[in-house]
Amino acid sequence: MTPFYSHTKISDEGKKTGSKFLKVHTEGVAQKALLLSSEVNFSVKNLIELLNEITKFHDLGKYTPHFQNYLLETGTFDKT
Repeated sequence: MTPFYSHTKISDEGKKTGSKFLKVHTEGVAQKALLLSSEVNFSVKNLIELLNEITKFHDLGKYTPHFQNYLLETGTFDKT
């Protein structure tokens, strides 16, 4: 299976590598959002479920080869 990343880092040799798997990132965003929602008292079950779904899909575009190339290779977007 192809790995998908949300973030990169640059090694001491100057090479870009994936530093965080996209699935780990989206799960972390969901956890943080749900934690924050408890602080602002989102007690309505439907709102909490919606927030959970939104956070799962907030970086859907990062699953495209175009974005992964941008992230790991070029650092620029080809707008065509």
